[in-house]
Amino acid sequence: QVCKDAGLPEVATMDRPDILGALMSVLTWELLPLQELEKDCRARKLTTGREDCNRDEDVHALLLHRLRVDLRVSLSRSTYEVRGIPVDRLESMQVVQVAEQLDAFEAMSNDQLKTQYTQSGLPKEAVLEREVLIERLRQVSIWECMCLDELQKDCL
Repeated sequence: QVCKDAGLPEVATMDRPDILGALMSVLTWELLPLQELEKDCRARKLTTGREDCNRDEDVHALLLHRLRVDLRVSLSRSTYEVRGIPVDRLESMQVVQVAEQLDAFEAMSNDQLKTQYTQSGLPKEAVLEREVLIERLRQVSIWECMCLDELQKDCL
């Protein structure tokens, strides 16, 4: 329950040292002042933008959330990679976004998938199997999240 409350992945996939290390990281981040959280975010190549947060407490919560997501992605890396999500090519927040979109695609009916497919700008094709629709929508979701440099690598 403690790991779940800290926003960490299922404990069954982790060994004791990893669990303790992850919990120590989260507890440390919770206690750090804002400037130190910003340093940790930069060290992990996470954005430190404040978005629409005006109060330091709100910025602290936002950065803490980003760090937790990044830790969860790094600890569950293989889970995302098995689903075809290129963890090395996306920021951690985007990895989670693509995973959530993939979950949504998998929950859709075939008609909903076809509608999503055409709304994504993909060409209409006579018959596509469900797996093909999901795979192409997954790839579009990944491309939409990639930075320009990474996207250009796919084009070359």
